[in-house]
Amino acid sequence: MEYKNLLGIWHEGRRKLVYSFKSKCIPNQKQLKEGILKFPYRLKNQLFSETKKVVGETKLEQNQTELLLEYFDKKFQKEFIFNEFAVFYKNRFMDEGLFPDYIKWNDCQNNEAFLNAMLYDIKVDYKTIWRRSIKSFLMFGSDENEIQSICKYGINQTTFNQNEDYSKLSINQLFDELSLIYQSRLLYILGLISVDSLDLNLDILDQEYYNMLVNSKVEYATIFKYFIKYKKLSQPNIYYQIFKKVDAVNLIKEESIEIQKTMLSIMVHLKEYHHKILEFEGHHSKKLRDHARFLIDKYQLKVNNERYKIVDFGLYKVLGGANSVKGSGRKNTIEPILIKETEKVGVVLKSYIGLRFTSKDFDKSSTILSHTVKISHPIKLGEGQVQDGFTEWKQNGFSHSNIFLGWHFDSLDELIEGKYTMRAFDENDELIVEKSFDVSIKKY
Repeated sequence: MEYKNLLGIWHEGRRKLVYSFKSKCIPNQKQLKEGILKFPYRLKNQLFSETKKVVGETKLEQNQTELLLEYFDKKFQKEFIFNEFAVFYKNRFMDEGLFPDYIKWNDCQNNEAFLNAMLYDIKVDYKTIWRRSIKSFLMFGSDENEIQSICKYGINQTTFNQNEDYSKLSINQLFDELSLIYQSRLLYILGLISVDSLDLNLDILDQEYYNMLVNSKVEYATIFKYFIKYKKLSQPNIYYQIFKKVDAVNLIKEESIEIQKTMLSIMVHLKEYHHKILEFEGHHSKKLRDHARFLIDKYQLKVNNERYKIVDFGLYKVLGGANSVKGSGRKNTIEPILIKETEKVGVVLKSYIGLRFTSKDFDKSSTILSHTVKISHPIKLGEGQVQDGFTEWKQNGFSHSNIFLGWHFDSLDELIEGKYTMRAFDENDELIVEKSFDVSIKKY
């Protein structure tokens, strides 16, 4: 009766009176726990939280974990979170690249009967197994690969992220009372399900939450999308930390132009992205091109490579021309001869512009240098308008000799005045050499 009265006082809202019972609660935690467990599910976690205020530090954390497991169980059972069995495996097969030559996915995308028939012989209560697997992971940290498959391909994100659920208890109400290990496993699962699942509205600093997500092994791409969606552009330092870990260009390419501009302004403070920003000079968006050029001028971005050096550059002549090799996209050329070393080049049809470079230290460089050539240049549209274009190809060269990067004005359509910037990147995508030319058309 004493505990019944205690819980009754709390339930009626007169919480200040609870503290007068503190001395009587401490030796009777078992009865207190049993009393709380008799309350409706939606009140249990709040009651356990109040218990800590009344009796101080207790050994009731296990009950928070039980509530968490019950939360997931109720969601999966009552809200039908999991997709259909066949659709789940279809998604896995497609994502993992299995059986693509044997199943025409487009033909059966919406044919649920066919998909279920395809896996008819697998007679397993998969939803029970999935629920058990997630509970096992939360409790003991079991196989992460299995959890990845379930959360990525077996859970309906929209349904899971609905605010209403049958338990009337949200994850953020549970979160603070969980120990760090359970918080970490919980965030890992939520990060696999969706960006929206990570929006817990916890009363902590953004940097602290970022650290928790990283320590919980949530993918950096998911963390980036979360902060972009919910924190917008207010946390440049967090984006800076993310860009130090993963390729920023891949992360931002699907974002709006304005977001990409802001991200470039963050990337410019990381030396490893300088050559990436240089490439944005040839971007199809004028706003991004202009912003990249602003950053290049402001921070004086340039090649800083100690392994290779430019031997000469300008206008070249190739004796004997360039002969195509049948069946390959390559050309065999004789060593080009420099006609005039200049960055301001006047050209005619069939002219070559470019540069030659070589290794500074033959002993430390590989004999064959596999590299990618990327050239930003003007192109002419059908209406006669000129805009920035971009061309790239892979080629090999002998590091112990002069390697030629060239642009051949092969046709009248390619004979366009403007800025031509040539860059070479090694297999690690590091910038080797770079040179820009102002090209004008010479009159005969």
